[in-house]
Amino acid sequence: MFASKAWRRKLLSVAVVCMAATSPLHALPTVFTGADPGEGLDLSGTFIYAFNVGTSAGPGLIGSANFKSDGYGGSANGSTSVTTGAQVTAANVVNAGGWGAPNFGPGIDDVRLGAVMNNIRWNGAPNDVIVNLPNLTIGDTYKVQLLLGEQCCNRGFDVVLDGNNLGSTGNLLVNQGGAQGATNKGTVFTHTFVATSKVANIVLDQNIPGFGDNNPILNGLTLEHVSAAGPVAVQNVVGGVFTGAAPGQGLDFGGVITHAVNVGGRAAIINGVTFEAGAPGDTPSNVALSTVNHIPNWANPNFGSSPDDNELEFVMQSIRWTAANQESGDVGIQLSDLKAGNNYKVQLLFTESCCGRGFDVFVDDLLVADDFSPLGLQGVASGTPTNGAVLAFEFFATDSHVSIRLNGLDTPFGDKNPTLSALLVADITIPEPASAMMGLLGLGALALRGRRNRAA
Repeated sequence: MFASKAWRRKLLSVAVVCMAATSPLHALPTVFTGADPGEGLDLSGTFIYAFNVGTSAGPGLIGSANFKSDGYGGSANGSTSVTTGAQVTAANVVNAGGWGAPNFGPGIDDVRLGAVMNNIRWNGAPNDVIVNLPNLTIGDTYKVQLLLGEQCCNRGFDVVLDGNNLGSTGNLLVNQGGAQGATNKGTVFTHTFVATSKVANIVLDQNIPGFGDNNPILNGLTLEHVSAAGPVAVQNVVGGVFTGAAPGQGLDFGGVITHAVNVGGRAAIINGVTFEAGAPGDTPSNVALSTVNHIPNWANPNFGSSPDDNELEFVMQSIRWTAANQESGDVGIQLSDLKAGNNYKVQLLFTESCCGRGFDVFVDDLLVADDFSPLGLQGVASGTPTNGAVLAFEFFATDSHVSIRLNGLDTPFGDKNPTLSALLVADITIPEPASAMMGLLGLGALALRGRRNRAA
């Protein structure tokens, strides 16, 4: 069942916003030919780090990036630089005069870029070059540029960020079209990411085949703060029906389950997933529920005779709810202990025992389901239902917590009081190569009107 054309247009506009907010993480080695816009580097923005390596002094501003020295000569290998606050672990250094001398042009920014590129730090196999960049804000978006200039060899290595292999730099000598001293080119390895910890750990990993020289090198680095954590991006919003606990009966028990709560009753185990007790007075881990009312015997569902079906029946027997005229009219859910940068799937479970009820669903105040009706999906209000309604959606976490609320005040239904029986949340993050994008689907929700005639 599908909503009106107007609602589908509305949902599409939300989907477009979500798409823009969750552009895929990317990693790419490309060639640069100078410091000016259009020559391959991004040197405009807010830079948390910008440094060249070795004992040479930092050349200063190039565009908006103020390049400093990593302080190699003044501190022990791998210790925190007093000039940048970063850590670079690499046993060897080649300073200006011993490495390349690229000529990017006569402009001051090009000359300063040449000064960045005529030093390297490096490690010999089997050792890696390691860079730690502290003081990041979890959930914010950053862009790192690794500046690499080859003077001698058919060299290449992998780049690993926070344990995720982003791919190869390619052959640096081939990328440039020759040794750095005879060309005005370099390689920049660019990656945009959402911080999942306060320290970005970058490893230049030599342990890959295919290159004559895989000793990793580094000339310089920038880290740009692209944006603060924005509103959560919600996708794949789908209303459906479930008829039992078994696969194919409408519920999804896949992924890494992070939160599961029987909102109105005791703990239960369904398909190996423990639903924690969530009745008033209970404290399920990493979930805070905000409702006014509780009905422990709302319905007596019958999904089948298997142990899992029987447990699901018990979970769907109770509800917590809030009347539209009580407090804010919300059924509220706070999820915590999320990992910024990961994808999650939420399933909200409902049974309708009485009424033509409907409400809106918000995630961090973003409307994701307009005029959602459990009865419209379940088909009939019943004290002994054989099916239930589920609202599923996925979101890309930009913070460690997210807020979900159900509210019926701005709906056309006769009963505007939101209810909830259970919730299930799974981490469905796709392994690297990182991809924060998932397909966009619409919500089918039937707006039925009815008049409430009993306690909820």
